[in-house]
Amino acid sequence: MKRIPALLGSILLPLSAQAESIVLTIDITNPEAVVISATNGGALNNVTSVGAAGLLLGGVFTANASFPPLTLSGSLGTTTFPGIYSSVVSVGIEIQLNGGPLTLETMIGYPPFTGAATVNLAGYQHLFQNPGYVGTVMEGMFSDVIGSYQVIPEPTSLAFGATAIAALAIASRRQRKA
Repeated sequence: MKRIPALLGSILLPLSAQAESIVLTIDITNPEAVVISATNGGALNNVTSVGAAGLLLGGVFTANASFPPLTLSGSLGTTTFPGIYSSVVSVGIEIQLNGGPLTLETMIGYPPFTGAATVNLAGYQHLFQNPGYVGTVMEGMFSDVIGSYQVIPEPTSLAFGATAIAALAIASRRQRKA
């Protein structure tokens, strides 16, 4: 019995450490309204070099996607500059978030992300990573990793899926009894 708490700790500790590093989520439930949101994840990694090329979300797609800059609606930014990210563009399997002019002073240490923004990626849903996928958030010019993002479904989708599985289980039990 003493092994069970140790086993649970060895499983849960890495999961909580991983969850703390997730600084953005990408909700792919509706391809016409993909939501990129800030989380309350851990602090962003400090980097030594800062460019003005936006942020790269590495590996969002499973294969190369090609689309022109698309407008972000909403207010995704940092605590220093809320809502600074205004468009996205594909860079192979990555997405680049672009915004207003960023300088070394505004992004030193990468202030935490805030807010959420929506973009229409209909037509690319066949290229999305599966829910649960964790990718890197990188400074766009020098590709320094500053945190992680996670692809998620909308929470109501999870609840709907759990309800459907429960209904199937109940139906299966009733058939066995009959």
